[in-house]
Amino acid sequence: IPSDKGMFGYESSHDVMVWMNGEFMRVAIVAAGGTTAGNTMMVDMSGQGCSLVDDWRAVFATMQDLDVRITRADTALDLLEGFTLDQFDDLYFAGEFNCGGRIPSRRYVEGGNSHNPHSNGRTLYLGKKANGKELCIYEKGRQLGNPDSEWLRIEIRFGNRDRVIPHDIVLDPTKYF
Repeated sequence: IPSDKGMFGYESSHDVMVWMNGEFMRVAIVAAGGTTAGNTMMVDMSGQGCSLVDDWRAVFATMQDLDVRITRADTALDLLEGFTLDQFDDLYFAGEFNCGGRIPSRRYVEGGNSHNPHSNGRTLYLGKKANGKELCIYEKGRQLGNPDSEWLRIEIRFGNRDRVIPHDIVLDPTKYF
């Protein structure tokens, strides 16, 4: 579906929609054109959109054929029980997270009041997106409204600052995790 405007310096953008569970859901955005964006194209897929891809080898081959440059890639791991955000925070303070011998910056965000059963959950950020790599650990179940959920999601957000994100991240994201 064409959008009325571009985005991120691109002249035009389109929402990629699929019919799912009785409603249309946006699973990707495609933006293109414009000298500000170097006359390139951007494809931004949601996690839900990625889950619908049956053949990542075909995606990889297309990326190779087009000599695609990946500017951002997120990988995720879901821990459904047995882990807490506090455990990861303790690991951080014990010096267990480092990159090249340096301890990353830490940011902690609470969605509401963690002592309130209707809390939206907490998030721990290690590193910075602006520096090209950020670890984000958050209480996904609570974010979705279940105050008793133990579901943690861990995401690594790779940016292409000072690094090339290899195409095979779409084939084996856990290798980069």
